[in-house]
Amino acid sequence: MTHKTSFKEYCIQNQISTFLLDAAGVIYENKHVFDYTKSSIEWMQSQGDVFLASNNSFMSKPLIYDTLFEQGIDIPISHMITSGMGIEADPNIQSQLRNKQIFVIGDDRCLDYFLNGSQRSICQEINQAEALVFMSFTPQRSPISMDKIIDFVKSAPDIPVVCCNPDQWVRHGSTNYPVVGEHIRAIEPFLNTPIYWFGKPYSNFNFMALTHIQSLNPSFNPIHSLFCDDNPFNVIEMQKDTSIRGCWITDTGISADPSFQLPTIQQMEPILRVPSLNLSNPCKIY
Repeated sequence: MTHKTSFKEYCIQNQISTFLLDAAGVIYENKHVFDYTKSSIEWMQSQGDVFLASNNSFMSKPLIYDTLFEQGIDIPISHMITSGMGIEADPNIQSQLRNKQIFVIGDDRCLDYFLNGSQRSICQEINQAEALVFMSFTPQRSPISMDKIIDFVKSAPDIPVVCCNPDQWVRHGSTNYPVVGEHIRAIEPFLNTPIYWFGKPYSNFNFMALTHIQSLNPSFNPIHSLFCDDNPFNVIEMQKDTSIRGCWITDTGISADPSFQLPTIQQMEPILRVPSLNLSNPCKIY
């Protein structure tokens, strides 16, 4: 079915007053916001609340705020929901890290997420680790190689491993390139216990997002809310877990790559589909 309305008209007709927006692939690409992003978000903010809902665990929320603000996007830090927040918010992560020496894979920009951890400490050498936490990883930038991580895991196969960014691919230029959620799979064969994933599309992130929004707006109604993401699997699971309406952004981000494996039509029901965050775009729904 094709709606004979624009994205903006759809939001008005359905009284959407809370918007959850993914970052990379929806708000920006290649670190630059799309031309329409600022005006779209400002209109959404005139209708109600706009939240960032991102698997960004490699940057603290203040740094994300500054990065977006420099490009004209003003989403308050209180309205940023990131997978890095799972370090403090998720009881399973807390239990795995409690009273342990943690080796963090990621640079200094992620360390704010660990500041309140009174029952754990961060070690500087991987051979001192009692738990591993992946916040980011790219082979070209990481201070530790994947080979060295694998060698350590082989010697400590029972070590708890947490990954706060399940993303496997991010759009860069004209193609998708692998990120931490893809690279970390190299260590899975050497672990005796599964990696604990936190972030979209997992329910732990979705319920954290719902709780966070409800804490700021006790009258929040998921029927009048919309979650926009370029990964349709994230959209499907968010809608399933929280009843927040799902909106798949089809023509920007990872879905723009023809090789990206799409869900089945049955999985997509009933998901709104728009090419981008541009409010003049036509709407489609399966």
